[in-house]
Amino acid sequence: MNDNIEYMQIKKILTAVLCELEEKNIPYALVGALAFAYWGHRRYTEDIDFLVKRQDMEKVKAIMEKYGYSIYIDTNNATQFIHDIKEMVDVDFLYANKEASLKMINQARKFKTTDGPDISVALPEDLIALKLQSISLNPDREYKDMADIQAIVELITPHLDWKRIKEYAKILSMEDYYEKIRKFVK
Repeated sequence: MNDNIEYMQIKKILTAVLCELEEKNIPYALVGALAFAYWGHRRYTEDIDFLVKRQDMEKVKAIMEKYGYSIYIDTNNATQFIHDIKEMVDVDFLYANKEASLKMINQARKFKTTDGPDISVALPEDLIALKLQSISLNPDREYKDMADIQAIVELITPHLDWKRIKEYAKILSMEDYYEKIRKFVK
């Protein structure tokens, strides 16, 4: 698919979902590659990722069904939505139910957009924590996820809350990864 067309599809779906989340008063944080882009690390992506409270799971499913999406994978922790039309991007929702992940939603930073609703984006420390969690769940993702972590650390090191990152690493029993991440500081 043409990059410009793909960007337009992502923007269109992102805007529609954001409007629905706002209308239904569903707190959220944008996570994944698009969230990293708001913090300055841009890379190719084929999906949109959100973090919402688990209690809003059914509302989210209704929103995505409204736009013709169907469930591809559904667990208590996440739902991946796909569309019959190939050009439509996948949309993934992660479900927060523990203190740390609920805090990620509450502390998300609002960014203004030029032609759509404001967007709540997870803080860089929270994105790093989610990448660490991804590695813990699927070690095959380590290379890709550590590259994202390295990029964001190199971009905004002076502003990172290292104590918070260390706490996340401890929660995930990944203290050795915290030491690896600290080495990304230049």
